[in-house]
Amino acid sequence: MDTAGEISRFLDNYWFRSEVFRVFQFSSALLGGVAEVCGSASCSKKFLTVSYCLSGTRVTLRLLDDLPAVLNTLQSLQVRLWTRRELREEL
Repeated sequence: MDTAGEISRFLDNYWFRSEVFRVFQFSSALLGGVAEVCGSASCSKKFLTVSYCLSGTRVTLRLLDDLPAVLNTLQSLQVRLWTRRELREEL
């Protein structure tokens, strides 16, 4: 299998996608710190900006993953309420 296909298959899985973003986020933060120590302020700022953006991406992905769970819970609650109403009407 080609490399692009393998990467695509891994990124399709939530856990792998989260880990890839996490590795890149922390790696860019590390490189930003190293660049700052070495005296390259502009390079450091770029790496730290990438780290910050990846952090926001990870938060957004986690929030979007919670949305289906919330919708499923709401749908389940609606079904339960509907069933209870039917039972009360029969009595």
